[in-house]
Amino acid sequence: EPRVEAAFGVDQKVDEGVDAQQQQAALVKADALERTYLDSLGLEFSSDFYGRVGFQGKLSYEGNYDPTLDKLNQSQLTLDDVAITVKVLDELYVSGIFNELWYLNGTEPDGQNALNFQPELRVIWDRCCWALYSSWDTASGEFTFTITTPGGNKGFSQAFPSQIALPGRKTDNESVGNP
Repeated sequence: EPRVEAAFGVDQKVDEGVDAQQQQAALVKADALERTYLDSLGLEFSSDFYGRVGFQGKLSYEGNYDPTLDKLNQSQLTLDDVAITVKVLDELYVSGIFNELWYLNGTEPDGQNALNFQPELRVIWDRCCWALYSSWDTASGEFTFTITTPGGNKGFSQAFPSQIALPGRKTDNESVGNP
């Protein structure tokens, strides 16, 4: 079931002795706000298109406005397990999974890429009595192969580190895939 949550920040001082929510509601009603900005937004979604393409995940937005500088100090979008899966054949699935933090206003730390793009790519061959799962973590370069029963969480699994990675950020803020 889709869920959307949003909060808006208001560039106004709160009068002492007056409930902030009541004052904010009165200002919105009077249309007297100097500036309104998106403070936070959360969206959780999942969908299935004709049994062939699935799309699911969580998106979160955070913003922070400084009225003294008239500047948006922070504007970032977080993709949390945002996945697209395509059923190529009855037994073959291909997926891309995104866990990213995108800086939308040029505030990325240390001059790193503002829009990081390093998904985990997966291929799944699901047979009647066994399944082969393979993945490539495009941030670290690691390849993983697993043979197990369909839907099973136990089986033979092996990870192989590699230098084949997409350029961008790592969790420790070091870039990979760059010479």
